[in-house]
Amino acid sequence: MLKFVCRAIGFLCLACALVAGVLDVILSIDASRLVLTPIGQTWYKLDFESLNLTQSIIEHYLHPFIWNPIMQWVLRQPTIIVFFVLALIFYALGHKRPSPYDRYRV
Repeated sequence: MLKFVCRAIGFLCLACALVAGVLDVILSIDASRLVLTPIGQTWYKLDFESLNLTQSIIEHYLHPFIWNPIMQWVLRQPTIIVFFVLALIFYALGHKRPSPYDRYRV
């Protein structure tokens, strides 16, 4: 069941990466140059209150060091790359290993 959930989340992350890629291509064509939207800007446009809430939770309950250098670096990365990496991670967590007996079946 957990592998299925990981694969489903990986699929959703891949779909988000595809949507972000299409939006970046449209913006790039409009601007006549390469445009890669940072995930922080995308998150801020979608729901800035949850971004502020996440910052407060991380700084208060975990550690301020996690937000300032680590999360700030992640939020500056392109949206398509962040979602693609998340999709790869979740797909790897949910990957079904082939049975060692499969190669002996005819």
